[in-house]
Amino acid sequence: MTIQPGIAQLIDKVDVVELVRDRIAEILLVESEQQQQLARAANKNPELWRLRVYTEATDPWEAYIGDQRDKDVAPIVNVYWNASTDDAHASNAVERQKVTGTYHVDCYGYGRSRETAGGHVSGDQQAALEAQRVARLVRNIIMAGHYMYLGMRKVVSKRWRDSATAFQPVMDGHAVQHIMGVRLVFSVDFNELSLQTQGVPLAGISIGIERLSDGLVYLTASYPEPEEPTP
Repeated sequence: MTIQPGIAQLIDKVDVVELVRDRIAEILLVESEQQQQLARAANKNPELWRLRVYTEATDPWEAYIGDQRDKDVAPIVNVYWNASTDDAHASNAVERQKVTGTYHVDCYGYGRSRETAGGHVSGDQQAALEAQRVARLVRNIIMAGHYMYLGMRKVVSKRWRDSATAFQPVMDGHAVQHIMGVRLVFSVDFNELSLQTQGVPLAGISIGIERLSDGLVYLTASYPEPEEPTP
């Protein structure tokens, strides 16, 4: 028996698993800008709150490599989807799948070796402390109560940090000096909808971000405030 086409509409959309990844990057960009403004108001160095955010980049830390003294050494954050699992018992086989997506948020810090009055400070030590500082900032942003549902309340039901692990990037089988990283792993529960239904409107989702050729994310529009979580 010949199978007849059963989907009458063009599949011209992205799945929620992709929207969640982009929303995490968007939140980090927006809050980084806000933190810089707050730092200026408090007469503090806003550079300590500036993040360069990538999505799905393979080796974003390569921006640190090179001898140029004026290179941008601001912290780098790379957000990427790692895996998804479906909960069959909480899903509908026709229209809705309950999904838990796992996202890695890698935070990179760069350090330069220098001499101080008390002795020598290694670049690797400075890089490790910087990566940990950035991971702290990222964790506090994503786990803030304001982002309980990542601004996607009708779709996302939970977000949680599963783990944090320090690591050193490797190139050609060798550890890269003066660059350290911390990987934050987040789990996000959400509903993935199939084309057989109209679906739930994704209220408040306006991913107006763009990517450069190397995966760096930047803002191109203003964003509405995410919905406040219900107490």
